[in-house]
Amino acid sequence: MYQPANIIPTRMQMYKEYAFIVTPRFRHGVPFTLGRIDMNDESPFNPCLEPFPSWKANYETNQEALQNVVDLYLDVEDSLWVLDIGVMFTYQRPTIVQGPRIFNLCPETGKVRLKILIWRRKFLIISSSGRYVGVVRDRLIILKLFNLAAFEHIFILFKAKFFG
Repeated sequence: MYQPANIIPTRMQMYKEYAFIVTPRFRHGVPFTLGRIDMNDESPFNPCLEPFPSWKANYETNQEALQNVVDLYLDVEDSLWVLDIGVMFTYQRPTIVQGPRIFNLCPETGKVRLKILIWRRKFLIISSSGRYVGVVRDRLIILKLFNLAAFEHIFILFKAKFFG
């Protein structure tokens, strides 16, 4: 059931006339976890936040879909990198739908250019209070989580399987 109060935008990236917005599924009622606003929309009402790349790509019961995006990054080559932790409703009753994945999307068309499945060597708790920075090098991913308040840096190395 749709719950407008549960939609909490947490991250944003700009690409040309579009703003890409992350709305994590912390609670039930969030219809999509990645959206886009056309900044050229001249509607007299609030701009329309639409699911990106599509409704189907954000559908909760579709295992191939985005489940719970927590971060995104637009690189200099116009690739939209999206981190999906695969666990929904983290503030209520966490539900594991899929393992964590990184998507590389075309910001114009929404086409998936690359999907990286992340396997963890050890159990890992990903805190939404941390900051994620991803680097892909020769089938390895390094995520740097840092906590500015504690001045802590944690580097986590993953093996990845690439699908293109």
